[in-house]
Amino acid sequence: MPQRPRVSPFAGEDINDVADETKGLRSTVAEIVDKYNKRSEEEARRQQEEKERQEELRREQELREIFSEICSISDILIGNEEDFQLCLGIEGPEAGGKDIASKIEGFKEMIGRVKAQYPNAQVYATTLRQVNNTNSHNWGAIMLEGENWHVVEPREIHVLDRIGGGDGFVGGLLYGILREWAPEKWIQFGWASGALATTFLTDYGQPIDEDQVWSIWQGNARVKR
Repeated sequence: MPQRPRVSPFAGEDINDVADETKGLRSTVAEIVDKYNKRSEEEARRQQEEKERQEELRREQELREIFSEICSISDILIGNEEDFQLCLGIEGPEAGGKDIASKIEGFKEMIGRVKAQYPNAQVYATTLRQVNNTNSHNWGAIMLEGENWHVVEPREIHVLDRIGGGDGFVGGLLYGILREWAPEKWIQFGWASGALATTFLTDYGQPIDEDQVWSIWQGNARVKR
């Protein structure tokens, strides 16, 4: 008997249906792959960020241990509230706060915690700075020498460039110690040296002599000829 011709099961409309289904399947697979790639990229980015965060924490801890070791063998410890908090982990008032004159007791408490943690030092000091605007700051300081507190209440200074004010304070205070002045003069000369530095575009003050610095402390604007 003659054999009947074999008919493909995919003939006619069936072929079109299969083609449509295959096309739809390709689109679905592409979407899945795209989502997977995006998710993989997000996960890789998250892991990298976590790695960087852990490295930063490790580095911060390493630096804190180094700073702590230095402070444990220091005779004089000077820093602002941010220095003590970030470098040593010692709690203090909010950095850059307003109405700073009302927070002096809080700064004293911070210095007390520094002394408790590093009792070998003989002098502890911090500056007080309230920024009224770019060219006007309230500038003060606190010092603990032995068991004696010395406070320079914040008063307004005119600022050209604020960079170097804190370093100027440190330099002036150390200068007073080396000159073997009375302790209350250490902080006064430090305060005036810091105030002077903010009137220069350089990061340091350039006084002509000691008298010029003391004139700043006294608020004397007269010019000597």
